[in-house]
Amino acid sequence: MKREVFSITTSEAYTSVGGLLAQTGQDRKHWRHVALKELIDNALDAAESAGIAPAVLVEITESPTGLTLAVTDNGSGIPADVVARLADFTAFISDKAAYRAPLRGAQGNAIKTLLGMPVALSDDRRSTTEIIACGVRHRLRVQASPTGAVRCEHSTEATDAATGTRLSIAIPGAVDRFNWQPDRWVIAYALFNPHAQLQIRKTDDCSGGYSDVTVHADDASESESVEFWVLLLLPTVSFPGKWRKFLPNVPT
Repeated sequence: MKREVFSITTSEAYTSVGGLLAQTGQDRKHWRHVALKELIDNALDAAESAGIAPAVLVEITESPTGLTLAVTDNGSGIPADVVARLADFTAFISDKAAYRAPLRGAQGNAIKTLLGMPVALSDDRRSTTEIIACGVRHRLRVQASPTGAVRCEHSTEATDAATGTRLSIAIPGAVDRFNWQPDRWVIAYALFNPHAQLQIRKTDDCSGGYSDVTVHADDASESESVEFWVLLLLPTVSFPGKWRKFLPNVPT
């Protein structure tokens, strides 16, 4: 048998199921967790790099057709020129890949996988991601053709959000198609980041309602988290202070 020679574009690595399996190392049923972990990691890094105690809000809206996941931080905000570069699927964009540590920078371009996941999972091979930062609302509309070519339309408008970043993505697929336990992830982050405030809000397209609950990380448990529409995990140490953590802007 004579083998055919195939070529795969760089963009195909971020917008196809096979490409994303290789990029993330995770089966598609875990992609919600991959997205949540990457967004919380970035949110913590943003505040810590600015010398601010992190305050991270995770918003989850579930519908019969999929999930809308948004994470907001209180860092300095992603500059507009960096967001514009994220829209280029032919380039490698990262502020960590050149500063690798045992637990940091191994993938280096993970945020681009978040832009491509909705494309790979949707029937029409398109998605819209929203980023609000530095007083600008960005909408990145990504569409992939059957040949693998990717087009990204980037539109902007002014907003009042002066600090922090809010990144929102829509991940297609009913919840029963995924291994999805976001509360456990948020509680785990709180336990290993006692300097951070983490809040998760869950709602759905039908009720739109939730009730408030405040819990210290030391008091939270898996059984408690299932019952709450809103879970607020408060910091237990001061930051900056005596408690230390390897920060993204400190070489290790």
